[in-house]
Amino acid sequence: MPEFETKADGTPFTSLDYTTRHAEVFANRYDDGLGDRKIKTFKRLAGDLAGVRLLDVGSGDGTFSSVARDAGARVVATDFAESMVAATARRASVPVVRGSADALPYEANSFDIVAALDIIEHLYQPERALSEFRRVLTPNGRLLLGTDRDGIALGLLPQRFPKVIRRVLVRRPAREARSNPERYITPQCTHTHEFELDELLRLTATQGFRTRALDSYSYSLGLDNWGRMVEFAARGPLRRWKWNYVMVALTAT
Repeated sequence: MPEFETKADGTPFTSLDYTTRHAEVFANRYDDGLGDRKIKTFKRLAGDLAGVRLLDVGSGDGTFSSVARDAGARVVATDFAESMVAATARRASVPVVRGSADALPYEANSFDIVAALDIIEHLYQPERALSEFRRVLTPNGRLLLGTDRDGIALGLLPQRFPKVIRRVLVRRPAREARSNPERYITPQCTHTHEFELDELLRLTATQGFRTRALDSYSYSLGLDNWGRMVEFAARGPLRRWKWNYVMVALTAT
């Protein structure tokens, strides 16, 4: 499992490492259609949002705050970085404040849903954030948690298989990309930890959440026809092995 605990110079990430360039890159992904499947998954797992009090933690460029607002939710957003706070305010036009996921500036039992998409992999103490999510949720409130990982999803195997074989034959390291901070085509990779699915589900369970549903997929627009067939076949129990992006719907117990 890849670990990116600190920056190359050994210092921890701070809010200043999330620049306006990050917000631009993330917004472009959704504007270019790369995030369409993630948005559809969010809508499906969130269900009817009319009148729902929703907190978007780590709101980033504001895409999901905007989607939830348009679906009728009463949205409040927060992010660690001032650049992302500004981006959310521009893109979503919802109340947004700067705050830390492990010390949310809200009263207990304030929200019906907490959306924490693409945030847990950036945290140094994810268990503290999960505890905060549970605190601000109403009894039986819901958490929508999304994250990606470094790995090859099943749908990409038909394209990657020849490369894997060549790598084995020439005895090159299989994880060269792990040291590449541009791996996700962002100005800087600020992941502190990337979760295997079972590990993620165990962590949420220890913090008082029960898994209700999940969906996973290859976070790529580049699936060929064989890849789509593989993904279609990898349903049910197999879906936990087909992903490099997962979204989980959980209930506070």
